[in-house]
Amino acid sequence: RAAAGRSRPLLIASVRPGQWTKNLLLFAGLMFGGRLLDPGAVLKATEAFVLFCGLSSAVYLSNDIADRGTDRNHPLKRARPIASGELEVHTAAIAAVVLGAGAVAFAIRISPEFAALAGACPIVGNFGGRDRTLPDAAAKLESVLDGLGVENDVKEFPHAGHAFLNDAEA
Repeated sequence: RAAAGRSRPLLIASVRPGQWTKNLLLFAGLMFGGRLLDPGAVLKATEAFVLFCGLSSAVYLSNDIADRGTDRNHPLKRARPIASGELEVHTAAIAAVVLGAGAVAFAIRISPEFAALAGACPIVGNFGGRDRTLPDAAAKLESVLDGLGVENDVKEFPHAGHAFLNDAEA
């Protein structure tokens, strides 16, 4: 278990800042729209980038908490701070709530319309039934999303493996 001073670097690792680079695509619209030097447009894109990073970080923490049992048995995921037990679950849960609530509050500050869009995107998930790393993931995800009232389209393909890589030829 992490001492109070060690929680911060473990939390930072758990929110996966390396994945935030995907959110940089928000700036592509500025570049292709010829607005890269427009301060107002750059500010809005930067706000959206911060918002998306906060939301994705809350989701990473929540997923790691939910999956910690199976992650402990995975050769790579078992080293993650929550799965390994280095970062306490309650610390990660508090951080997830703070990040999620903060992101929603920030979205509302940007605009009510933007806040509505931040939570309006339906979730699509496709899983391979032979994927041993994610047993029953489709059913679990669909159950959680349905319970939250989130529109979703979750499917499990029984004969597909992880990432739909199969030994059989097409």
